[in-house]
Amino acid sequence: IRTVIPFATAVALAASGMAQVPDFSDSFDGPDLDSGWARISPGTHDGFAEPGHYAIRGTQGTSTGLRRSIGGRGDFTIELSLQLDPFFLAGAGGTRSDLKIRFAGAGAWFEVVLNSFRSLRVTSSELGGNLQDPITVLGIGDGDHLSFQFTYSEGTSTMSVNYAVNEGLWEPLASGSGITPSALQSAEIVLFRFGNNESAMPRMKLDRYEIVGAEQDSATRGLRIVADGEQCNIIWNSTPGRLYAIEQSDDLLQWETVANQIPASPPLNIYDLDGLCSSGRSFFRIRELDASGWPHGDYCAMLT
Repeated sequence: IRTVIPFATAVALAASGMAQVPDFSDSFDGPDLDSGWARISPGTHDGFAEPGHYAIRGTQGTSTGLRRSIGGRGDFTIELSLQLDPFFLAGAGGTRSDLKIRFAGAGAWFEVVLNSFRSLRVTSSELGGNLQDPITVLGIGDGDHLSFQFTYSEGTSTMSVNYAVNEGLWEPLASGSGITPSALQSAEIVLFRFGNNESAMPRMKLDRYEIVGAEQDSATRGLRIVADGEQCNIIWNSTPGRLYAIEQSDDLLQWETVANQIPASPPLNIYDLDGLCSSGRSFFRIRELDASGWPHGDYCAMLT
């Protein structure tokens, strides 16, 4: 997907493509923290106090944790696991703290929040708040193993979140469309204590963090917008035996087909957008169709 804001900036946006999100894995074995992590409030970090865990304490009114750059754009899956001990305690809201797993960028963010009352929610600035009503996670206590999975598709601008307790099966938490790469430039794992009881200080122990970026296919690598004077073209790598459709959106939620049944002309297809770039903001995506069974063989592989 490329965005044109306004028409004159189309060339810069098309030419500034970032690499795919790189794979990364950390089992927190120590003795040194991976150099890609930035410590948030480092004075609260106990570090590798136990084998295979990186421990961080919460403090009142300040976020404490780790941050790292996502390092690219495109589809990815992130899985992480940790223990909270202490966090929930017994009654009265536990340590009165939040665990936040947060993605952020210029003016946008997406986060999962679990508080010590056992309330779990997913929220996004781009979607205007919670993706679903908060749920109460029953059966979890201090020292239990908590895992989260984030799966992002740039082509559909969708982030899906699952969670698991004590290495059980993944449970779906929330999914939302309209999440753009601008909200996913960095990732954080933080504690935030809103209570003022110094004897109830939360602590998390990280034991796994993994990013898997999707392989970029040939059409994805070739997708770009080129503007020259009054002309604006969209270009993508094409494959013999395929048909293509072009869709346009102003908000990444509602899409309109602006061109359909475009035959492949390998190695590149070039299509004149014919005034479609002149609006204040537009997103474009390509749909790839199997021409051999048209129209019944349409498998609608979205290329970003």
